[in-house]
Amino acid sequence: MGEVDQVATPFESSVPGVEVQATIADRILSNTVPKEPLRLGWVLIMVLSFGLWAFGKRLSNSQLALMYGGALILFSGLDGLAFKLNYHFDTLLFYLNVFFLVLSTYAQRYLQDYRQKTFLRSAFSKYLPPDVVSTLVANPDALKLGGEKKEITILFCDIRQFTQISEKLEPAELNQLLNEVFTLLTEVIFQFQGTVDKYIGDAMMAFFGAPLNQPDHALRACQAALEMRNAIHKKTREFKEAYGVDIALGIGINSGLAHVGNMGSRLRFNYTALGDSVNIASRIEALNQQLGTTILTTEHTLTAIQKLGVPPLASRDMGEHVLKGKSTPLKLFELV
Repeated sequence: MGEVDQVATPFESSVPGVEVQATIADRILSNTVPKEPLRLGWVLIMVLSFGLWAFGKRLSNSQLALMYGGALILFSGLDGLAFKLNYHFDTLLFYLNVFFLVLSTYAQRYLQDYRQKTFLRSAFSKYLPPDVVSTLVANPDALKLGGEKKEITILFCDIRQFTQISEKLEPAELNQLLNEVFTLLTEVIFQFQGTVDKYIGDAMMAFFGAPLNQPDHALRACQAALEMRNAIHKKTREFKEAYGVDIALGIGINSGLAHVGNMGSRLRFNYTALGDSVNIASRIEALNQQLGTTILTTEHTLTAIQKLGVPPLASRDMGEHVLKGKSTPLKLFELV
């Protein structure tokens, strides 16, 4: 009573049941029942999935999305064509597999990106200014972790008469004094976007022009040196009252090619600069005490500043000097 022979199919919501049965019977009698090659289907799914995964490793995120989207559209079209040719493949597994590949690939890339950013912040936050670290994190390609040869300006600075100062102070007082001085000097280096390489007893090494490219690295280094001298001068009375000592600096600056990168061992490394230009900066810093100067630099550095087209810095010609371990004299200038 009231019942009708109506069934739902993938094509229509209501079809007479007898029509469905007639269609099935016709397919069987005419031998046109779609074939379902299970083994071939599994092989195709595995090969295509592996191919997408292997090829996708070389693509960017946007290219990866295009590849997966294109693969789904292409496979959907091929599936429809196969059905017309009387072949039926269970494609649900392929679509689920692609979804899993997309999810796992992007999750892996996000994790790698997070680890890389964490490493960069951890490795560079101690000797680079925060804004430079942020730039590196946003653009890690700007840093070649294996090291590179590039033009930079190196700055060495130490505290004059440190032996006499250390004899007057207790170890705890000396440690606190060094902490205050180096904090002050490091803030100046960071102000001019420099990289603090290391602290060596009463001395420190910094450089400009790496890891980020700075065409005006020579000017930055000289401006930083002048500001370091001014910063210490402003604190002279404070240091005298607190520790009973006078603080004076000796600074050496040189520009040239250097090898910059992470160097050391697998267990411990440091982002540093090596090369003859670094040795020259160290040697001329030591000459300050002999020449009675505060900031010495080379002709290479002043020439690099001149090429920028900016007003020259005030300097005094200190003549030519043969540095320790060198045979050729080098022309030096004092920044005044």
